[in-house]
Amino acid sequence: MPWRWFWRTMFVLLLLPAMSAAQGSWEDKNRAGEKAFQEGQLAAANRLFTEALKEAQKFGPNDERLAPIYNNLGLVAFVQNNFIASEALYERAITVMEAHGPDNPLLLPVLDNLTTLYVKQWAFSKAIQTSWRAYHIREKKFGVSNPETVAGLSKLAGFYLDDVRLLPTSPSDKLPPIDAAQTNLAADAGSELQGSEPSTKNTLAMDDVTKLAIAEALFRQVLEVQGKAYGKENTRLVDVLESLGEVLALRENPMRRKRHMPERSPSWRRVSVRMTSDLLCW
Repeated sequence: MPWRWFWRTMFVLLLLPAMSAAQGSWEDKNRAGEKAFQEGQLAAANRLFTEALKEAQKFGPNDERLAPIYNNLGLVAFVQNNFIASEALYERAITVMEAHGPDNPLLLPVLDNLTTLYVKQWAFSKAIQTSWRAYHIREKKFGVSNPETVAGLSKLAGFYLDDVRLLPTSPSDKLPPIDAAQTNLAADAGSELQGSEPSTKNTLAMDDVTKLAIAEALFRQVLEVQGKAYGKENTRLVDVLESLGEVLALRENPMRRKRHMPERSPSWRRVSVRMTSDLLCW
């Protein structure tokens, strides 16, 4: 698979809609940088994005025009495996957008890019945190039953699953029994679905039983929404059913996580490609 096509598919070059404010050379340089990036000319792309940033900074430190440039510089750093710089640039883009509202839908591509960075580093606790935030924004913008919102929820459930099967934390070969509190958690996915966002510290403190309970609850919610939309026999439900089956199998036989890697691609990888396609059309 040509790597240029891969990057076009996996990542988002964020374009702000046309604004009433006058556009300057920053936009021309930003678009030229995007073209260079898509053609694999990373040095040229980085130079053009940097020049665009210098021009856009004249509008002020929190001007919305800075956000796509920070995002695009973050993409270049990511492709160059400079993850520290990439994370810092994504966070700068988020800070700029937050100044215009914490639920700004334009946060979505940057949050998705930052989530992809965390997954690349196997920092699932951080990926879960940014994915929850993106889910809440999509829920408010599109509604709980919208396909994009549901896809985000399925991706989020996959992060909990992959965190357990790829980075197990329970010290024993046998998971402890599920108590009443965890049963309730599996029923409503805990406080996260009520609108709060888990901190990285809280996610790190979760044991595997709790993570699997949340994953199960989220996958079941996805199945419920998709079942109503497409019918319970629709093939669109296959991936989610298979992932739910993995969750249940891990509960029954925890040793599965240690004996072998899953034959299928991790759930986040399957879903993220579809999510990116949606964002490119958005």
